[in-house]
Amino acid sequence: MNGSSQPEAVVLYGRSSFDKTQALPAIAARLEPRPGEGAHVAVAFADLTGPSLPDVPDRLAGEGVTAATIVPCMIPADPSLSVWLAGALSLWSRRVADHRSNGRSSSA
Repeated sequence: MNGSSQPEAVVLYGRSSFDKTQALPAIAARLEPRPGEGAHVAVAFADLTGPSLPDVPDRLAGEGVTAATIVPCMIPADPSLSVWLAGALSLWSRRVADHRSNGRSSSA
């Protein structure tokens, strides 16, 4: 974690099939702060068009981001999303932790 209560990134998570009405990339661009002034804003999509979860968190981690908030932006809301999202992010987090610990042990 980054040691503060604020995330280093915010990921707007929606459906590309509704992107014409949601306009998530445009919203993300408007929310993107000036360098050093706030959290980076990225977009991920639930559909196969991408970028997807876990691709976006992987990219953010590669850029040094250590904390992110995922904001579901799907309309209509999917009732099972909160359960699925928690599980998917938990698996991603364990995979990243395993990768980091394997990288440390192989370089020691």
